[in-house]
Amino acid sequence: MLKKNRKLIASFAFSVILLCPSVNQVSAATDNDLSKLKVNYATSLGHNGKTENQLIKEAIDSGLSNKEAIYFAKLDILANTIEKNNIIIDLNDRLPDDYFLSHPDEVRERALNLDKQAIASLFDTKTPSTEGFDKLVKQELKDLHGNGKVTVKYPDGSSFTANVSTVKTGEVDESYKTNDATQIEGPWNQSETITVGNPVSSSGQYTTTTEWTFTGNTYWAKVNDTYYYQVLNNGYTNSEYWSTKYVNDTGASSGGSGGFVTAQVENLSNHVYETGKNTTSGNEFIQGYTDVRFLLSASVSASVSFKWAGIGLSVAPGTWWHQYAITEVDYDGTPWHYAGTFK
Repeated sequence: MLKKNRKLIASFAFSVILLCPSVNQVSAATDNDLSKLKVNYATSLGHNGKTENQLIKEAIDSGLSNKEAIYFAKLDILANTIEKNNIIIDLNDRLPDDYFLSHPDEVRERALNLDKQAIASLFDTKTPSTEGFDKLVKQELKDLHGNGKVTVKYPDGSSFTANVSTVKTGEVDESYKTNDATQIEGPWNQSETITVGNPVSSSGQYTTTTEWTFTGNTYWAKVNDTYYYQVLNNGYTNSEYWSTKYVNDTGASSGGSGGFVTAQVENLSNHVYETGKNTTSGNEFIQGYTDVRFLLSASVSASVSFKWAGIGLSVAPGTWWHQYAITEVDYDGTPWHYAGTFK
């Protein structure tokens, strides 16, 4: 009997994104005179020339509440106006932490009314980073078992939502044989498992989805990867002898234009394995992913840290990073769901 080797081919540090000022400051002009700024949310435009109504519709269509959609639409218009006027937000000049945590809605409203301290406070994050909290978050995601939706909320008002599913869509013709493919590494340098699905019970055609949404104080984003594959039993009831075959991969993203972070480049359909088989001479997994590149506004005075469960990266003003929704399928049809990042 073949020996099953369940190693993760790609493992990343999940970057659901919580924003907080980094200790590494960057030199920048600090023109914080917002009194001269004129923002009419009904007529001013956000990034990519979008109106308030267009931004609200995009957010609602992606699953955000009406309250969140209105806030992020206005925030995007505010951020775009600040950038066009070459204003730098001093992240050191912000509201007291206790006030920020106890009055989140008021801080957002003050920010939209051009309160410079409130705007700076939007980039501050007070999220637990203890080992115990991290374990609770990961256990909650693990308990999805490849199907369902879970939302993790943080003290600063931000949240991360994972939505994964796997469904059988049809039968498959097993009158052909599959070939091994060369193993190819993914482009991310950090990754984290969201959850691992349950093994499938029969051969057939399957669709599995990896999706996560982040809403914070400075922007929101959703990244989705939908992966289509076949499971072949190769004439065996023992799944150790089964194999998988890539069919198609599609992706989608939304948000990333809801504040001080914008989506720059979207690569929505990627795959790096053709077949998966339980053998020492080939790869066990097939893989697909969605890749979205985000840009942090240059209108902040310091680097910003993006974190989830104690793992993340630091981004300087005006620089970018990649985020990924990643799907892998084991040779027996078991789906694995990840998030990834590259900076």
